[in-house]
Amino acid sequence: MLPGRTGVRLTPLITVTPSLESTPLENAKMKKILIALALIAMLAVAAVSAALFLTRGLVEPTDAFFAAVRDGRSDEAWSMLSQGFRDGTDPAALARFLDQQQMRRVQRAEWNRRAVENGQGRLEGALVTDSGGRIPVAIDLVEEDGEWRIHRIERSAAGLVDGGRPGAPDTDTAVALVRSTTGHFFDALADGSMARFHAEASSLWRAQHAVADLDGAYRAFLGLDIDLAPLRGAEPVLEGLPRIDDDGVLHLNAHLSSEHGLFRFGLRYVLENGRWMPLGLNVRVE
Repeated sequence: MLPGRTGVRLTPLITVTPSLESTPLENAKMKKILIALALIAMLAVAAVSAALFLTRGLVEPTDAFFAAVRDGRSDEAWSMLSQGFRDGTDPAALARFLDQQQMRRVQRAEWNRRAVENGQGRLEGALVTDSGGRIPVAIDLVEEDGEWRIHRIERSAAGLVDGGRPGAPDTDTAVALVRSTTGHFFDALADGSMARFHAEASSLWRAQHAVADLDGAYRAFLGLDIDLAPLRGAEPVLEGLPRIDDDGVLHLNAHLSSEHGLFRFGLRYVLENGRWMPLGLNVRVE
């Protein structure tokens, strides 16, 4: 008892300090967890490294293609395309596409998605121009003779894009479409082959029909022995308004008058990368 205070006992304060030592069983469990985490990390690094290694072959030829385009080495760039690409597109059409899409000004590419499967590859990302502009693109490649070659270049449309059915163009745009398509048609007739017309068609039409198919379909016109210059310069006249069907296909009807008769055209177009591209052409002469 303390002096001066009776009946009071002091109870000793007991402090319990937890042990920092683990049991052998806990140590074994912790080691297993750490080993498992290390293996997962190693597998993740290996998977990323393998993916980059497998898809590296896609990036190098694609970068080389746009470098050749930028430097004006057209023949070299053309040689980097797949056989299917070259069969469906002529150099002039490719040149126009590259000009229209500002792809001659590309300084570098940034790819955020890469994939390889069954001899086919795909890159998705953006091309960066000398002005800092970014062009969203997707590049499909195929493996030919042990080398990756560009098979398709897809550029996302700029501006306002309606995800639903496209609207019909105005009359001036429709006339310009007819003028362009019929002009390519008459150029092909002058060549004696539908190759040039085929190159200007939609990718969907080209995929369905080869040049030989079009040569057969328009054989009667390829054999015409007439002066095509007046037809090439004639102004088309629309018959009715542009019409979009339920599948989003644009239908135009027009005619051209000439000393050889009245040429009537039924034309179909499909929207590809923001542009109306020919999908079908019916011709008759009255």
